[in-house]
Amino acid sequence: MGMAENRSIVNPFIFPSELKFYFALILVTTVAPATGLAFSIWKSLIDSVNLSSLFLYYQIVPFLTFALLPVLSFYFYEKNVKHKLLLPKIRMEERYPKISELIEDLCRKLNVRVPVTFCLNDEGLNVVAVGFRNKPFLFVSKGLCRQFETFPELVETALLHELSHIKNGDVVCHEIAESLWKSLALVGLVGSLFGLMIYFERPFSWLFMVFLVYAFPSIIIFYLNNELHKWREVYADVRVIAVRGPTGT
Repeated sequence: MGMAENRSIVNPFIFPSELKFYFALILVTTVAPATGLAFSIWKSLIDSVNLSSLFLYYQIVPFLTFALLPVLSFYFYEKNVKHKLLLPKIRMEERYPKISELIEDLCRKLNVRVPVTFCLNDEGLNVVAVGFRNKPFLFVSKGLCRQFETFPELVETALLHELSHIKNGDVVCHEIAESLWKSLALVGLVGSLFGLMIYFERPFSWLFMVFLVYAFPSIIIFYLNNELHKWREVYADVRVIAVRGPTGT
């Protein structure tokens, strides 16, 4: 038995992944400003600080605008998923039964629920997984389906990669992270403009508050969201290799 056969392979999926780490940081960074503002206002009221106190006065608008964050995040999440579900499509088993069987076989190998699969009228080589945690959807372009007879391994690898996202549980995390990013950007823009109208007498003081509660968290979330996107692709590729082997066997 050769040395290569004696080497033990570490399973990267038994450890807490970078995906969960960065997603947790995104959640913390998103709720931290609102939580800090709520605590500061509550403490000021407990200590009977006058509402006209300058620091307390500047916290009212950010606190109120952050109350919109969960509503906007849910709206963007629902809108993004429903937009894809409304695209012109047909059920995969109706047009490409062999690919539908391949998807079921890959799901058995990955031990995941078979997603509701549609074929999109798109000539590109695309496949994307969307949906909710307990109800995933898979959209495969017509262009990729047409390559199945000529390049079956290409189609299988593309499908396996996207199904790996479902197995890794990062489809919902990705959608939530994107929704939080868009929501925070919108809340920051609305809050900044609204605050300028109220605190026009001290614009520089208000701009400092904008940077502290809007801009700085947005920069952090932008970075974390990019890292989350990078690592979700890495872990999907790793799972493809784990299922097929480094040579595709």
